[in-house]
Amino acid sequence: MNIKRFAVTVVLGLGSIVSAHAATYSFTATSAAFGLLGHMEYDSSSFDGSSFQLVDNTFLLSLDFTDPQSSVHVTAPGPATDGTFFDSTGALPIVVGGSGFTGGTDFTNGVWIAGTNYVSIGQYGYDDVSWSTSAVPEPASYALMLAGLGAVGLFVRRRSR
Repeated sequence: MNIKRFAVTVVLGLGSIVSAHAATYSFTATSAAFGLLGHMEYDSSSFDGSSFQLVDNTFLLSLDFTDPQSSVHVTAPGPATDGTFFDSTGALPIVVGGSGFTGGTDFTNGVWIAGTNYVSIGQYGYDDVSWSTSAVPEPASYALMLAGLGAVGLFVRRRSR
């Protein structure tokens, strides 16, 4: 196999892998002192690339927070008019604050994000929070990614012969 054909195969294969994109973004909150607090998922289409965007709770796909001190467990979204502020100018959005309750409806059974490093769950607040963001691929992207990997694998197999 010549080098030109090799380059085309690799480019097409890797292009298929790279073009897989996320349907949702998962945001995980971790307290330095208490560990995992919870996570929430949003549809990726709800982010517009701005530096301080309020995404209301109607775009919240799932929410699961547990207070490690009181065992309050919040899985219900907050009011539709409340939400979370994000900086979505980078490759992945970053949590920067909140407006009202992201989950639940009050300070005894809710999740309130007051800033980049502060989250309140139930009656306890955590001011040592770090957020991690991950992209969750669309199911259709898996097929595209597998096709790209298959093309690269086929080339490697042919080349070894």
